[in-house]
Amino acid sequence: MSHNFATLIEEVKRLSGEEKEELKCILEQHIIEERHKQIHKNYRESLKELRTGALEFSGDAKGLRRMMENDRGCIQYTVPKGIQEEDKRTQGIGDLFWERVEAFMSDPHEERLRTHKLSEKLKDLCSFSITYDIRVIFHFADEQKAVFVDIGRHDEVY
Repeated sequence: MSHNFATLIEEVKRLSGEEKEELKCILEQHIIEERHKQIHKNYRESLKELRTGALEFSGDAKGLRRMMENDRGCIQYTVPKGIQEEDKRTQGIGDLFWERVEAFMSDPHEERLRTHKLSEKLKDLCSFSITYDIRVIFHFADEQKAVFVDIGRHDEVY
């Protein structure tokens, strides 16, 4: 830990409860804004890859899963990076993820997926639910193809 960071922590400890709450709100908002920027960057990159023909699509979840297992890099934006990385946001939801992907492939608007368009900075994107808290962020490439851009918690996306 750097000296500056340790000093900052000590300064935060000296703040009043009200000031700590305000700082917490500011930090949470900043984190959400950073996630929105990353999701939007992934979206722009997926559009570029779509235009150049670099994305590979599959009509079934098993095929998509095989593609991901064979060459994780080639479908970076067809499968959420969070699932590929098995990071803390997605641990333990792998099987449920694939169950929901199969449901999405059958009917993107199936009720349990709660598919809907996003708003504001992410207005060009949609999401569907894996769990109450975990969402897959995507856009439709055309009427038959969807590009998964990212995966995130509800509070990161909204």
